[in-house]
Amino acid sequence: MKTKIIVGAFAIAIAFSMFLAMSSSESTLKRYGLEGLSANEMVEKLEAMSVNPADLMASIDGESLRLDSEDGVHEYEVEGDVFYLSFAPYIENTHPCAIHNLSTCQAELTEETFDVVVENDDEVFFQGEATTHKNGFKGIWLPRDVEATITVYYDGLSAEESIETYADSPTCLTTLKLE
Repeated sequence: MKTKIIVGAFAIAIAFSMFLAMSSSESTLKRYGLEGLSANEMVEKLEAMSVNPADLMASIDGESLRLDSEDGVHEYEVEGDVFYLSFAPYIENTHPCAIHNLSTCQAELTEETFDVVVENDDEVFFQGEATTHKNGFKGIWLPRDVEATITVYYDGLSAEESIETYADSPTCLTTLKLE
């Protein structure tokens, strides 16, 4: 009888913990206007925010979006067979980065438009104009598990860098020095 009571109490505690985690996750999403969005949509919205909330840390790695707020830490798996690469071309100033922080990373060239090509010998994955947000970064979704080159053109200058889109690859590219 004691065992059944202990097991029952344990099950209730686990269920309550799961309810609290779900509630705090929903609270975080609602507070920042992310409610009802997929992880991929949340990434895009957070990257484009003109003012990032001081009490929210949001980062994206090769597999998931991580939100860290006063409500706790919540992870959301990236959907589809895609990889998010956020890049920040620069002329004078940059910073080292591997895992892109959607709420704190700040780069030099804000709200500027670049011509961008991401390709390898077999395929062009992205080609077109890309405008950086107020944080100086532009994120693009690429196919997962490829090796490619990103080339950025801006005002007679260019930069080129090799990239990979594996689960453990960097999601933040800050080494595109325009020359």
